[in-house]
Amino acid sequence: MKHCSHYLLIILILSNLQNTQVNGLIITTINIGLKWLGHLLSPPRIFPQDRDESALPDAIIRHNGYPAEVHQVETPDGHILPIYRIPHGKNRTSTKEPVLLMPGIITSATFYFSLSPEKALPFVLSNAGYDVWIGNYRGCDATGHKYYSKKELKYWHFGVDEIVRYDFPSIVDYILKTTNNSAISYVGHSLGTTMFFMALASQPGYNQKFRKMAGMAPGCYASHGKSMLQYMPLINLRQFVTIMDILFFGETPASRMREPLSTSMAFCRLIGIPKTCFGTLLKGFDISRINMTVIQRVLKHLPAPISARSLAQLGQMIGSDRCQMYDFGREGNMRRYGTTSPRLYYLKNITVPCMGMYGLRDDVIPPVDAKRTIQELGNRKSFTYQVKRKDFTHSDFMVDDEAKILVYDKIVEYFDSV
Repeated sequence: MKHCSHYLLIILILSNLQNTQVNGLIITTINIGLKWLGHLLSPPRIFPQDRDESALPDAIIRHNGYPAEVHQVETPDGHILPIYRIPHGKNRTSTKEPVLLMPGIITSATFYFSLSPEKALPFVLSNAGYDVWIGNYRGCDATGHKYYSKKELKYWHFGVDEIVRYDFPSIVDYILKTTNNSAISYVGHSLGTTMFFMALASQPGYNQKFRKMAGMAPGCYASHGKSMLQYMPLINLRQFVTIMDILFFGETPASRMREPLSTSMAFCRLIGIPKTCFGTLLKGFDISRINMTVIQRVLKHLPAPISARSLAQLGQMIGSDRCQMYDFGREGNMRRYGTTSPRLYYLKNITVPCMGMYGLRDDVIPPVDAKRTIQELGNRKSFTYQVKRKDFTHSDFMVDDEAKILVYDKIVEYFDSV
């Protein structure tokens, strides 16, 4: 972990340097140093990454007695996205429309299976008669590309805008074609809601392809949050992307923290106070209400990979307090958008009825930001719903033992209503 602290210090210093302050000799020196650090931190030297196939959604689904399908969706720019289907419950056929579930930041489809089978949202929806699909966006575990590997810069050369422009419509159209339906319902958590709002705001034609939307911690805004993301606007984010390009081919080292977190978990258990000890490592998790088995399950796939540009774009949005496209700088924006500022995503273009669910102790997307997002939508039937427990946090939507009673049953009730 000593090397990690050195690495973070270098990132903070270099990301605040102005390009005019760095001449060719310094750039060369930095490149050599960063490449050395990248080699030092890359698996298997420090953080070996052995993918656990049993942790993938299809294996989890089958293990719990449900039918499972794996579908590969190819985007127009060549990304391969595995999406997982539970076509019906254990002893019945599905009688209702397809429902697409999309995960949040640094998570993947597997995160929806953190809870026990009687409490996990995909199984709850399947038992209620829905045809359940769980999606991944580019960069997540098990995703790939037609031409590039994850060790190439061209693979990671994308931001949230590309996910919105290519991944989202590709997945939706694939589900509609496969199931021969004209519309589906949607559930998102955190970034999964952001993608939905941005996609429909920029491609209004997709409004007609959705019946209803349920957003857990809905947000295009998060400027009032208190999570680590709030520190992103304090650094030069475009320089941050450049450094990540050199170090990790455009990926961030988030997923490389799985082993240190697992090691910390083992230490916490060894000293006999696992919940108290481990709670200090995961801000946003109310450890007192999370089963330790759930934590162990989560650490198999969390944090998930994310591109530097995606993380930088989220930081830009927090800093500007705008739901906007990637900021390339004044000159870059002129070339890309024809204006000195990045284009906005106009939420008034969204006409799908949405239910935005928020927790009072959400430090990532606090109530004021969740409410603002829903209030800006173009459908007057959209509304917010406060989870009926005062200490409900951002991650509780996915890992809290009471999530089924407090959240998931409400989603089923909302989807079942006319």
